[in-house]
Amino acid sequence: MTSSGKSSNAARAARILAALGEAGAKGLSLTGLAETLGDTRAPVHRALAALVEHGFVLQSGRRGNYHIGPAIHAIAMKSVAVGELTRALRPLLIDIAAETGLPTFLMARAGFDSVCLDWQSGFSTVPAMFDGIGGRLPLGVGVGGLVVLGEMDAEGREQVLRLNAPRFADWGLKEADIRAELALYAAQGWLLVSRRSGAVDICSLAKPVRGGHGVELAVSVLAPGRDMEEGLKARVIDSLSRHLSRREV
Repeated sequence: MTSSGKSSNAARAARILAALGEAGAKGLSLTGLAETLGDTRAPVHRALAALVEHGFVLQSGRRGNYHIGPAIHAIAMKSVAVGELTRALRPLLIDIAAETGLPTFLMARAGFDSVCLDWQSGFSTVPAMFDGIGGRLPLGVGVGGLVVLGEMDAEGREQVLRLNAPRFADWGLKEADIRAELALYAAQGWLLVSRRSGAVDICSLAKPVRGGHGVELAVSVLAPGRDMEEGLKARVIDSLSRHLSRREV
């Protein structure tokens, strides 16, 4: 097998695991997985067979849906670094959500995506662009991912932008606009963006978490509407800055 073939198989397996993670308890059929991945059934089935063999995926009966397997949970239980990091930062999220009254999220880089590690609801209900803990967005779509991108080295950032560019259109975004937002982040050290979550206008402001011991992190605060009122924006920036500067992780 060529190196490109191995890379393609590894990427397919990773996408299968991500899709099954998003599907939750109901899982996905082979056809549903292939449709979700935009792939054909045969290569998806081959990848599933390998994942099932190693316990990363399990199937309910001979023709049932596929689910995340026990090997994944075993690995997750051993992921002490991320778990401890999340627990260490939880009081920070609680404090920021209490001060701003807004939902507050801890986002981490996961390959070419950002994933939600933890969140606190605040006092306002604002629809996020993903479903809580474990929810994912392509890096560059959400503000947390944009801040993580902004903290990456130039070569890595360009690679992510190049590979994620086809995905941005699914969210009504253009690569040029995302590059403009990254330039704004580089100039001011924090970033506020406007997005759509379903039929609702939302905006979100984020800053990076320093000292993540190799885990690339950002904290974001979510608000309703296309923009934050100046007083609220100032309070959010102040709250993020104070708590992030005092927290050593």
